[in-house]
Amino acid sequence: MTQTEQNNPFEVKELFALKYYHATLDKEEFESVKSLIDFNANLVDSLDQGNWQQRCNTSFPSFLSHQDFKNECGNTIIDTQSFSEIILKHFIEYFKSIWSVAPNRVSLQLESAWLNSYDVGHSQEPHNHSTQDVNFSGCIYLNYNKDKDSKFYFIDADPSNYSHGYNSFLFANTIYPEINEGDLILFPSCTQHAVEVQKNPTNRTTLSFNVSIK
Repeated sequence: MTQTEQNNPFEVKELFALKYYHATLDKEEFESVKSLIDFNANLVDSLDQGNWQQRCNTSFPSFLSHQDFKNECGNTIIDTQSFSEIILKHFIEYFKSIWSVAPNRVSLQLESAWLNSYDVGHSQEPHNHSTQDVNFSGCIYLNYNKDKDSKFYFIDADPSNYSHGYNSFLFANTIYPEINEGDLILFPSCTQHAVEVQKNPTNRTTLSFNVSIK
């Protein structure tokens, strides 16, 4: 403890900060999730058939043709109920950490789920998933080499944080979670996020999803 801290005790606390959830799925959960995924799903080029600004291979539902759909969420999750049950347990832990009193009942509706596969040169522009029907999003790292694969990061998109010169010393406008294969990230859908350019041919593969929590 410094002399200043001894004379004037202080604390630095969060001010209305958003919180995200980061966990490593245990082996049973991870294998269960992978068993529910159709890894032979039709992946399309996000620039050729979608409206994204950067390229990756994806099974994003709105880019699919009707025959590619296997369930209401697209062509990625075969058993949506089983997947929802696995994810719901983590959302409950997430909410317990946010609120001093955990909600008595949480219902989860899986709105969409899709695979993203990144070849060399692929990336993801800053974006969010917020819509009228979606309030939380998530990502599971199915095939990921933390030393070779491109990094996922969050962006503080609140313009009020970049006014009056405060951003130069108060605000870090990006956060890079320390990701490992088998990790799960949950976050409010309004949160801006992106993926850096993939530099190695390691087949970086993730499962992204949107949910409605009530």
